[in-house]
Amino acid sequence: MDYLEKRQYDYIRTGSKKAAYKEAFRQLACKNNVGTILVDTGSRLGNVLLNAGLVDEISLIFSPEILGKNARHLFDGVEKSISLRCKKLPDGYF
Repeated sequence: MDYLEKRQYDYIRTGSKKAAYKEAFRQLACKNNVGTILVDTGSRLGNVLLNAGLVDEISLIFSPEILGKNARHLFDGVEKSISLRCKKLPDGYF
C-alpha cells in the first residue's frame, strides 16, 4: 500500500485476510460508473476469478513464446467445468 500511496495511486481494499474480488468489482463499477471491467491477467488471478464466478467473457490472445516446463497452465486452478460458447467476430476470427 505504501507504494500506491507514495505515488498517489487510487486503490480499493476489500477483505481482511484475502481480497474480496466480488466486492472490489462492485466498488470499482460504482465508483467509475461502468458495467464492464477488463482484467488483463495470467493464470493465477484468472483462475481465482473463474472459480468465484466473476467472469462472463474470455478473450485469449496467443503469442509466439516458448515458456518452458515450469510455466503454469492457463486453467490449472479451475475447480469445475465451465461451459463456453464461441462467438464469431465480424472479421471472421473467433
